[in-house]
Amino acid sequence: MLNARLLRGSQDGDPAVVREALDAGAFTETRQPMRIRPGSRGGGDGYPTGGRSRTLAGLTPLMHAARGGHLSCVIALLEARARVDAEDEDGATPLHFAAASGDLDVFKAMLLAGADSSVQDSDERRVLEYLPEDIQLDSMKRPKWEAALRDELTFSQ
Repeated sequence: MLNARLLRGSQDGDPAVVREALDAGAFTETRQPMRIRPGSRGGGDGYPTGGRSRTLAGLTPLMHAARGGHLSCVIALLEARARVDAEDEDGATPLHFAAASGDLDVFKAMLLAGADSSVQDSDERRVLEYLPEDIQLDSMKRPKWEAALRDELTFSQ
Protein backbone atom coordinates (compact mmCIF):
# COMPACT_ATOMS: atom_id res chain seq x y z
CA MET A 1 0.00 0.00 0.00
CA LEU A 2 2.88 2.40 0.75
CA ASN A 3 4.40 1.83 -2.67
CA ALA A 4 1.05 2.53 -4.32
CA ARG A 5 0.77 5.80 -2.36
CA LEU A 6 4.29 6.79 -3.40
CA LEU A 7 3.55 6.10 -7.05
CA ARG A 8 0.23 7.97 -6.90
CA GLY A 9 1.74 10.98 -5.12
CA SER A 10 4.57 11.09 -7.66
CA GLN A 11 2.16 10.95 -10.59
CA ASP A 12 -0.20 13.52 -9.09
CA GLY A 13 2.56 15.90 -8.01
CA ASP A 14 1.59 15.76 -4.34
CA PRO A 15 4.78 16.27 -2.29
CA ALA A 16 2.96 15.72 1.03
CA VAL A 17 1.86 12.24 -0.06
CA VAL A 18 5.32 11.48 -1.45
CA ARG A 19 7.07 12.51 1.79
CA GLU A 20 4.52 10.68 3.92
CA ALA A 21 5.00 7.45 1.94
CA LEU A 22 8.79 7.81 2.02
CA ASP A 23 8.77 8.49 5.77
CA ALA A 24 6.66 5.36 6.28
CA GLY A 25 9.19 3.25 4.37
CA ALA A 26 7.98 3.11 0.78
CA PHE A 27 10.53 1.76 -1.69
CA THR A 28 11.94 4.57 -3.86
CA GLU A 29 12.45 2.22 -6.81
CA THR A 30 9.00 0.65 -6.86
CA ARG A 31 7.45 0.38 -10.27
CA GLN A 32 4.08 -1.12 -9.53
CA PRO A 33 1.93 -1.32 -6.45
CA MET A 34 2.05 -4.68 -4.73
CA ARG A 35 0.01 -7.29 -6.54
CA ILE A 36 -0.48 -10.76 -5.18
CA ARG A 37 -1.04 -13.38 -7.83
CA PRO A 38 -1.25 -17.14 -7.50
CA GLY A 39 2.23 -18.56 -7.93
CA SER A 40 3.85 -15.12 -7.92
CA ARG A 41 7.23 -14.87 -6.24
CA GLY A 42 7.68 -11.15 -6.82
CA GLY A 43 8.03 -8.75 -3.93
CA GLY A 44 5.60 -6.18 -5.30
CA ASP A 45 8.37 -3.60 -5.43
CA GLY A 46 9.10 -3.95 -9.11
CA TYR A 47 11.92 -6.41 -8.56
CA PRO A 48 11.51 -10.15 -8.91
CA THR A 49 12.50 -12.11 -5.81
CA GLY A 50 16.04 -13.41 -5.95
CA GLY A 51 17.62 -10.86 -8.26
CA ARG A 52 17.58 -7.43 -9.75
CA SER A 53 17.23 -6.66 -13.42
CA ARG A 54 18.95 -3.65 -14.97
CA THR A 55 15.78 -2.50 -16.67
CA LEU A 56 12.29 -3.23 -15.47
CA ALA A 57 8.78 -2.66 -16.75
CA GLY A 58 7.09 0.49 -15.55
CA LEU A 59 8.26 3.81 -14.20
CA THR A 60 9.81 4.59 -10.85
CA PRO A 61 8.32 7.35 -8.70
CA LEU A 62 11.19 9.63 -9.75
CA MET A 63 10.39 9.00 -13.41
CA HIS A 64 6.71 9.82 -12.81
CA ALA A 65 7.52 13.01 -10.89
CA ALA A 66 10.08 14.13 -13.47
CA ARG A 67 7.70 13.40 -16.37
CA GLY A 68 5.01 15.49 -14.69
CA GLY A 69 7.37 18.38 -13.96
CA HIS A 70 6.69 18.06 -10.22
CA LEU A 71 9.79 19.73 -8.77
CA SER A 72 8.84 19.35 -5.08
CA CYS A 73 8.25 15.63 -5.56
CA VAL A 74 11.48 15.25 -7.51
CA ILE A 75 13.41 16.94 -4.71
CA ALA A 76 11.77 14.76 -2.04
CA LEU A 77 12.65 11.63 -4.00
CA LEU A 78 16.21 12.78 -4.62
CA GLU A 79 16.61 13.51 -0.90
CA ALA A 80 15.43 9.94 -0.26
CA ARG A 81 18.19 8.76 -2.63
CA ALA A 82 16.02 7.64 -5.51
CA ARG A 83 18.19 6.35 -8.34
CA VAL A 84 18.84 8.96 -11.03
CA ASP A 85 20.30 6.24 -13.26
CA ALA A 86 17.29 3.89 -13.21
CA GLU A 87 16.06 2.89 -16.65
CA ASP A 88 12.68 1.92 -17.96
CA GLU A 89 12.25 -0.95 -20.40
CA ASP A 90 13.21 1.40 -23.28
CA GLY A 91 16.37 2.64 -21.60
CA ALA A 92 14.94 6.05 -20.68
CA THR A 93 16.12 7.53 -17.38
CA PRO A 94 14.54 10.09 -15.07
CA LEU A 95 16.56 12.75 -16.94
CA HIS A 96 14.86 11.77 -20.20
CA PHE A 97 11.49 12.18 -18.48
CA ALA A 98 12.55 15.53 -17.02
CA ALA A 99 13.37 16.75 -20.53
CA ALA A 100 10.02 15.45 -21.80
CA SER A 101 8.25 17.47 -19.10
CA GLY A 102 9.56 20.73 -20.54
CA ASP A 103 10.35 21.94 -17.00
CA LEU A 104 13.89 23.30 -16.94
CA ASP A 105 14.13 23.40 -13.13
CA VAL A 106 13.22 19.71 -12.87
CA PHE A 107 15.83 18.98 -15.52
CA LYS A 108 18.48 20.98 -13.64
CA ALA A 109 17.59 19.27 -10.35
CA MET A 110 18.25 15.90 -11.98
CA LEU A 111 21.59 17.10 -13.33
CA LEU A 112 22.60 18.50 -9.93
CA ALA A 113 21.77 15.10 -8.42
CA GLY A 114 24.27 13.46 -10.75
CA ALA A 115 22.13 12.29 -13.66
CA ASP A 116 24.27 11.25 -16.63
CA SER A 117 23.50 13.68 -19.45
CA SER A 118 25.24 11.52 -22.06
CA VAL A 119 22.98 8.49 -21.61
CA GLN A 120 20.91 7.37 -24.58
CA ASP A 121 17.75 5.29 -24.63
CA SER A 122 17.52 2.00 -26.53
CA ASP A 123 16.76 3.95 -29.73
CA GLU A 124 19.94 6.00 -29.19
CA ARG A 125 17.95 9.15 -28.40
CA ARG A 126 19.74 11.65 -26.18
CA VAL A 127 17.95 13.52 -23.42
CA LEU A 128 17.41 16.75 -25.38
CA GLU A 129 15.66 14.76 -28.10
CA TYR A 130 12.90 14.21 -25.52
CA LEU A 131 12.16 17.93 -25.27
CA PRO A 132 8.68 18.99 -26.36
CA GLU A 133 8.68 20.19 -29.95
CA ASP A 134 7.88 23.80 -29.03
CA ILE A 135 11.08 23.97 -26.94
CA GLN A 136 13.20 22.16 -29.53
CA LEU A 137 12.20 24.67 -32.20
CA ASP A 138 12.40 27.80 -30.02
CA SER A 139 15.70 29.63 -30.56
CA MET A 140 15.30 31.36 -27.17
CA LYS A 141 14.42 28.29 -25.07
CA ARG A 142 16.58 25.49 -26.46
CA PRO A 143 19.92 27.23 -25.70
CA LYS A 144 18.97 27.32 -21.98
CA TRP A 145 18.59 23.56 -21.97
CA GLU A 146 21.89 23.12 -23.79
CA ALA A 147 23.55 25.44 -21.24
CA ALA A 148 22.08 23.35 -18.42
CA LEU A 149 23.81 20.31 -19.88
CA ARG A 150 27.08 22.26 -19.85
CA ASP A 151 26.40 23.24 -16.21
CA GLU A 152 26.17 26.96 -17.05
CA LEU A 153 22.74 27.81 -15.62
CA THR A 154 21.40 28.24 -12.13
CA PHE A 155 17.80 27.82 -11.01
CA SER A 156 15.28 30.43 -12.22
CA GLN A 157 17.49 31.64 -15.04
